[in-house]
Amino acid sequence: MQNGQTLDTTLDGRAPRKIAGAVITDKAKCGERCTVRDALAKSSNVVMYDLVVNKIGMPRTAAAARQAGVPEAVVIGGEEKKLLVGEDGGTPNGGLSLGLDTAQMRPLDLTTVYATFAAGGVHHKTHFVTKVTDEAGNPLYQSTKSTASAFHPDSAKSKAIADQVTTVLKDNTLCPNAVCRAAEHDLPASTAIGETSHAWTVGYTDRMAITVMVGSADASKPANDSTGAPVRGTGLPKTVWQRFVERI
Repeated sequence: MQNGQTLDTTLDGRAPRKIAGAVITDKAKCGERCTVRDALAKSSNVVMYDLVVNKIGMPRTAAAARQAGVPEAVVIGGEEKKLLVGEDGGTPNGGLSLGLDTAQMRPLDLTTVYATFAAGGVHHKTHFVTKVTDEAGNPLYQSTKSTASAFHPDSAKSKAIADQVTTVLKDNTLCPNAVCRAAEHDLPASTAIGETSHAWTVGYTDRMAITVMVGSADASKPANDSTGAPVRGTGLPKTVWQRFVERI
């Protein structure tokens, strides 16, 4: 939307398709003339990949993600890790459109992005601790609130972009009365087909953004539920997500 595309922009949603050397597939069945609106509602990998790679470009897509709240870098295990960059630290590849390859991020960062949409295009600085007091209740620490209009300097225009996305995402019936997406990260091809190391459901209501991730302690091993079946985003994570939302 920032770069001239609209929800009614039409792309070829037939799958599988070879785009920029990569074979992309999905089960959306969005058709030869699929709008971005329909692609979002049906989770079309093909359309999203085509949109990012051929119409928007990875730099602009990464920039929009940062506007929504993805940090430049995070510290994991005492080491700084840059987010949304290629393997050489440069421009990420087309996997950025689907959250794959070097585009993967922590559940916290993805939740922050969804919270920006939930807040009508306003990004709130992420923090773990709101305040710390001593035994007498005297404040020792208070987090600093920091907000910014995410997608446009004009807050009304930023809200218009966020609200359009929210309206479309609501067409997905995965989570009634809320906006949510489910996903899982497959293990390397050397493992059994259909196995995943972790899966999650992330989304938001008009009050908050929530992410539920279920995974194995060892990312190289499959995550299975109590029946021994592979964990899927539409399975256990979605069930936990939905039950939490019903109670807030």
